[in-house]
Formats: sequence, C-alpha cells, structure tokens
Amino acid sequence: MGMRSTLYDCVNKMVLDRQVDEFKVRERELAKAHLEVAKENFRQKMVTIFDRGYYSIRLVDQLQESGQKYLFRLPKTTLKTFSDQLEIGVDQVFNLNFDRLSTNDYRADSTFRMKLMNTTYPIRLAKIAMGTNPDGTIMEEILATNLSSEEFDIEGLKELYRLRWEVETAYNVLKYRMKIEEFSGYRKRLIMQDIYCTVWLYNLTMLKLIEVNQKHTIPQERYKYQMKRNLNAAIGVMKSYFVKTVMETNKDQKRELLNQIEQLMVKLLIPIRKDRKFKRGNTKNKSRMSYRYSY
Repeated sequence: MGMRSTLYDCVNKMVLDRQVDEFKVRERELAKAHLEVAKENFRQKMVTIFDRGYYSIRLVDQLQESGQKYLFRLPKTTLKTFSDQLEIGVDQVFNLNFDRLSTNDYRADSTFRMKLMNTTYPIRLAKIAMGTNPDGTIMEEILATNLSSEEFDIEGLKELYRLRWEVETAYNVLKYRMKIEEFSGYRKRLIMQDIYCTVWLYNLTMLKLIEVNQKHTIPQERYKYQMKRNLNAAIGVMKSYFVKTVMETNKDQKRELLNQIEQLMVKLLIPIRKDRKFKRGNTKNKSRMSYRYSY
C-alpha cells in the first residue's frame, strides 16, 4: 500500500504538489517534502495550514529556518503547559526552550539535538471556540502559529484555519468523483501515472472553471438560491472534450472544441443549499481494480 499527500492552494483551489511514498512513511515526512517544493518553486509568501498530527518541533524548525509562515491545529496534549494558561478567545506568544531531558527523542540526531538546546522558538498560541459539543459545552481548539497579531488577529486565525476545509473537499472530489484510487494496472509506473493524471485533470478543470467564472458572471438575481457551476459535470466535460482538443490537428476545429468546452461549462449551474445533512451511505469501493488489490 502507499501513502499520498497533497499541498493544496485553499484560495485558488489547485493542487500545488503531490507526494506518493510507501505506506510506512509518516505524514510529517511528506509534509517536509512539500515545504521543500514550496520553497524552491513559489516566490509569493504563503501560509501553510496543518491539521492535528502534523505538529513537531522539527517541522517548526524547518519552517522557521526557511522563513515560511505556518498555522498548526494542536492536539489537546501538545504544549499543554502553555495552552492551559489561556482562556478561550485569548492568544499569547511563548518561547520554547529545550534541555537534555526534553530532547531525548532526538538522541539519534545529535546535530539537531544540539541545535534545539541552543535555539529559542517563539510560538504564538491561540485558544478559540470552534462550536459546541453534543452536551452543550464549548468545543475549544488550540492553534499554533508564527503569524503576528498585526498580520492576523485571533478572529483572523480562526477564519484562516477554516480555509483548510477546502482540502477535505478536494480529497472528496479526487477520491469519490474522479476515482483516483481506481487504477488501470498493477505496476507501480501505471499506478503513479493514474494518480498524477487524475491530479492534472483536476487542476485543468479548476483552471477552466476559474476562467469561465471570470468571463461569465452568474446572474444571481434571477434565481431563488445562490448558484454555482457544477464541478462534477465540468470534470465530465473536460474528460470528453479535452483529449479531442489535444489530438485535433486543424486549428479551427481545435478552437471550436475549446469554445464548446467553455459554452458547456457556462450552463452548468446548480443551487447552493446551505445546512443540508445526509446520512453517509455505502462507501464500499466497487471499482474493477481497487488500490486494495493492485499491489
């Protein structure tokens, strides 16, 4: 089995990097690879948002060394000594210092261990309310960041973390709508090809949707509900027409196919109905060739 990880642009809804490795590789190792790609390829400043399970002082050190901004959602037991000092709606900068006892986990890497014991890591912690639990108590979360209060106040941090949900939406599209785990072969090369082609098609579709939305604004006043363009149908349009466009040698025919893609996407409107809840149905993978049988 394998492990997949994605560096995702939550604002423009694009996959920036895709890492695939053995299943035994930890998510943090793939996150380190994403950060190296971001450092080498993207000149604009970015804030990397991490969910629970990603926080580690080694990852914080990498981010601090490269001058990258970050926002971690922390497990309740992580940095508990500091977070217990905060009330809900309060943030504070704490300086993390390490001694020989607190760096025992890094004895195998003496260089990094010495660096930890001689470096101070200023980290801003914020305790925020994310909703209510079933028993009516407040659901609180701890965020850790190197963003200053001038860059993002505590409400800004909360909204910034909400953007991370776009990653879950992208995973849903790739896994269940585009069937990224349904491979066309057994060999590693074919599996990798299927994964990267699916991601490529996803990015291509999102780019075309961005272009269509910019050129053809939806007249919201005509409709009862707020409308958006149907991503599922747009993916189907790209699958049906784009390969034909690439293979077409006649320039006029190629231009006509591109226009057909745009005109079809303009009409793909569906309503946005808020607060809808559905019970999850059968999620069994009915693929002819599932990832469970491809290795």
